[in-house]
Amino acid sequence: MNGKEVIFILGMARSGTSALTRVLSLCGCALPDSLKEANDGNPRGFWEPLEAAKFNDEFLVRHDTTFSDPTLRLQGEWVFAQQETARYIEQIRAFLGRCPQGRPVLIKDARIIVLFDFWLQAALAEEFRIKVIVPIRNPMEVAASLAARAQIPASLELRQALWLKYNLLAELHSRRFPRVFTEYSRLLEDWRLQVARISRALDLDLATDAAEVDAFLTPELHRQKFSGPITEVFGYPWLSDTYALLSEAAHDRPLDAARLDEILLAYRTCERAFRTSLDDWRHRISSQPPAAQGATPG
Repeated sequence: MNGKEVIFILGMARSGTSALTRVLSLCGCALPDSLKEANDGNPRGFWEPLEAAKFNDEFLVRHDTTFSDPTLRLQGEWVFAQQETARYIEQIRAFLGRCPQGRPVLIKDARIIVLFDFWLQAALAEEFRIKVIVPIRNPMEVAASLAARAQIPASLELRQALWLKYNLLAELHSRRFPRVFTEYSRLLEDWRLQVARISRALDLDLATDAAEVDAFLTPELHRQKFSGPITEVFGYPWLSDTYALLSEAAHDRPLDAARLDEILLAYRTCERAFRTSLDDWRHRISSQPPAAQGATPG
């Protein structure tokens, strides 16, 4: 565990990222200071840094987006001002520089998935070795968990779109680095096996505190359970195929990255076409007089 190592937990919200982060912190990895406090939605803690969440959110808001944005507008469509980019990367560098050293530091914040290029530049500038864990969970369970916790009180279509977006981007961004996929249900079933897999894949020397992990990781953490076919809200098997492929990777089987690229391209094409149409409609409506805005088709 010598040297500077950062392990990014690149997982969609409600995919077991908090549980995994806490388990690994009990096995010898370090956490940043000033963590988000537990609440009714996550009574055993989030284990994610408040400071990073704050400046990540600020960056997203400056570009008219949020975590709940299903679009890919930040992925190749925006040209960021050099001064703003430098300032944001410096924020990340300062944060990483204050993290504990001597042990791999765990950074968990789902926003990083859509901001990964900036975090990558900052981590490399701070001379961290980068490793990635991609936690996955059945999209129907994630959608149910989001609804139950009122994090995204919206349609199933939006919740499924977010699952697809964040999982596809997490897989894409992590290809360049040592990585491992984990599935939430398997972590709860046998966390020792999953910690052993992570140790091998990322070349970590984890000292397991079994008693503390057992006390923390109990069956009631798996509140939303689902078995059966996944509801395909887009009319194509994007969710089913993506989940099946990532699940294969979580069982240490070969990953069909080409198929995931196809799904991401299809999602990007459809998402952008509908978004452009919606933006155009909003522009036309806002530019019309009030009487015309309320008109109905003849």
